[in-house]
Amino acid sequence: MRTSAAAAATGPAFLVLAAVASAMEMTPEFMEIVNKCKTEHEPTEDELKGMMALKVPESANGKCFMGCVLQEIGVVKDGKFDKEEAKKHAASKMTDKDELEKHMQLIEKCSQEVGGETDSRGIGPKLMECIKQFAPEFDIALPQQPSE
Repeated sequence: MRTSAAAAATGPAFLVLAAVASAMEMTPEFMEIVNKCKTEHEPTEDELKGMMALKVPESANGKCFMGCVLQEIGVVKDGKFDKEEAKKHAASKMTDKDELEKHMQLIEKCSQEVGGETDSRGIGPKLMECIKQFAPEFDIALPQQPSE
């Protein structure tokens, strides 16, 4: 059963995005970051729901929100994606060695894909697109978009 893999994938995708790294836990600390960034950048509720299913927001506010979260959790520093920090997040959250290795490979791949991006508004969407594109190659299950 792939339930744990799907749960694990949600983390990297959302972290590193909020992408690329770990089995996302909605800890009080993480929710504090989300709320801070939500207050600062005011993404719509639809955008927030969409991001949980790896849908890139269309508005500048939504993109800025993504950049804010990534910066606050430390995977974006000085306007650039910090793959080592993303790997630390993954290693701290994931216990399955095989799943961790897959996520490390995805982080490495997406680091290459967003390497030239220096705008925090651009990093989040590019990371999310990278995760959607390459996660299947590493046998990482992604969250499904809820049916409407």
